[in-house]
Amino acid sequence: MNTPKRDDDDDVLIGNRAIAEFSTSEGFSISVSSMSKYTSPAINTGPQLIGYYGAKPASTKGLVRVWNRSRIRPVRARSDQPAQAPALAQVHVEAAK
Repeated sequence: MNTPKRDDDDDVLIGNRAIAEFSTSEGFSISVSSMSKYTSPAINTGPQLIGYYGAKPASTKGLVRVWNRSRIRPVRARSDQPAQAPALAQVHVEAAK
């Protein structure tokens, strides 16, 4: 994927710990373990990588910000009606009386 050049694309993050800590500092809480899974070549659903420094994945702050924001899902429309209790729970309440 060809992404446009960003001002923060020169700020390199090396290693899953650095990427996870940066994401957390930006307000997107993620563990080092989860980031390791996302950036593994087998799963590859994490931020776009620019390469590897030894065995450690390398990305930039800009690419990590783009990935973090892409994971935000839209808010679902709420119903005007209050939530209904399941019918089974109502039966237990009536049976207990």
